[in-house]
Amino acid sequence: AVEMGSAGGAAPRLEDAELVNGEYVCPIESCGKRFGKRYNLKAHLRIHSGERPFRCGRCGKSYLWQSSLGAHQSRCEAASSPQPAAPANATAGASPTSSPTTSEVPLRSAHAVRADAPARAARAKADSEDEPS
Repeated sequence: AVEMGSAGGAAPRLEDAELVNGEYVCPIESCGKRFGKRYNLKAHLRIHSGERPFRCGRCGKSYLWQSSLGAHQSRCEAASSPQPAAPANATAGASPTSSPTTSEVPLRSAHAVRADAPARAARAKADSEDEPS
């Protein structure tokens, strides 16, 4: 087994993995996760090595998993695509005090809500800790 030290230590190698009861065991002593497929262990070892082989060609962000890159690329492409222009008369006749119609209210995707949830929870927790009891 390989031990990863705080000074970097040896990079984990797939060749160091043991096959125990038909499962591939992570060679990092402090980990020991088991996988039924060798390629799953290979992907898991990237967590320990810091390797991020899947890079976005548009913005340069890199990922551990190909599926994460694919999800990012769809968001990255959508964010950089030009948005269709609204018709010139779309807001004509609307008074400054009227509320927007349902079609005028921008919708947030489920991903945006989920991505924001941890930050909102952390802010709420920090705010509650600041309040005197």
